[in-house]
Amino acid sequence: MIIIAIIATLFVVASTWVTGNLQQAGGASEKRLAAIFFCGVTCLVAIWGGYAAWYNEPHRVADRARRADPCNDVGRAYDVAKAYVKKRLVAPATAEFPAYYSSDVQALPLAECRFSVQAYVDAQNGFGAMLRNPYSLTLQYYKEDDTWSLLEFSM
Repeated sequence: MIIIAIIATLFVVASTWVTGNLQQAGGASEKRLAAIFFCGVTCLVAIWGGYAAWYNEPHRVADRARRADPCNDVGRAYDVAKAYVKKRLVAPATAEFPAYYSSDVQALPLAECRFSVQAYVDAQNGFGAMLRNPYSLTLQYYKEDDTWSLLEFSM
């Protein structure tokens, strides 16, 4: 809400300044310069506001908080799980996974840096047919050396 108020204030100030300059400007080049400046300021404010809104989306804030503690980073666990699944595929280059925020992905922290991941992968089999393969695995993260190990796997 504060961001919107700041953007609105900057827009009003820029509009007032441009309007005043256009009334005082005598030549066409000065009017054009004022219009270009106004458009530039408006674009910068819009870009800044868009970035601020994007950066502060609730799932992005929560994701940054999780990444601060690797033992709660289920997004990273999902990425590691996808790597383990790809190793077991006949054609790993054809693998298509659902997005992390999809309802088809269940990635949960268990206890002591353990994670459970359940999802699916669409990939070609040995005959070239695209098949959906559900999988479930349990991972362990080791903080000391920043490594992962696969504890359980089924596909």
